Amino acid sequence: FAFHNQPGLLEAIVISDAELYFFSKETIEELCRKDFQISYFIMKSLSMRFRTLAIQLEDMSLRSTLQNLCRILYSFCCYEENNGQPKNAIILHLTHEDLANMIGVHRVTITKNLNKLKTLKVLEYKYEKITVLNCQKLKEYAFE
Repeated sequence: FAFHNQPGLLEAIVISDAELYFFSKETIEELCRKDFQISYFIMKSLSMRFRTLAIQLEDMSLRSTLQNLCRILYSFCCYEENNGQPKNAIILHLTHEDLANMIGVHRVTITKNLNKLKTLKVLEYKYEKITVLNCQKLKEYAFE
């Protein structure tokens, strides 16, 4: 917010002792002029945030809930595979509410889409346990 003279829109909660520093716009500009590494760090941080925002915007405007659900589940599958879970039956401990919050939809919508994936034999689920039976199909639905 120092660059656009508007109030900050976010809040933070500190869970342990911390020191908070605030720099004026002039101080930040001066630091950027004097130290390329600081300028580079700021540009890199902003570009990463912009990329994340662009992906979120694309997901919300161009992808269906089923695609978004498959993308998230496939990401978890890739992570679990890299940590040694067998590829043919990856177990994820997630609630429908967890998934709904990640995607930004209602829990009932997640349940309907999980049922669709269950019918397609891509996964099984019971309570807080999702077993992915076919990661390849999940990937296909995620990126179709």
